[in-house]
Amino acid sequence: MGKFAERMVETAGRKKSRIILALDLPPSTPNLLGEGLKLLSRVSRSLCAVKFNRHLLLPLGLMEGVRRLVD
Repeated sequence: MGKFAERMVETAGRKKSRIILALDLPPSTPNLLGEGLKLLSRVSRSLCAVKFNRHLLLPLGLMEGVRRLVD
C-alpha cells in the first residue's frame, strides 16, 4: 500500500469515518482559497481524506494555495 493509502486508512480508523471530500468548488467562486479553508474547517473532523480537482489546483497552485488547504 502506498504512503497516501496508509495514511488514509490510519486516519479513517482514528476518526471512525471513511468520508473523502471532493473539494470541487466552481472556479468562479470568489475568494477560492478562503471558501475552501472555511469549508474544510467546518467538516474536517469528519473526513479521512480530501480530493482536490483541477479547478482548484490550477488557480491556487500546488505550492501556494493548495499547501495552505492541506496544512
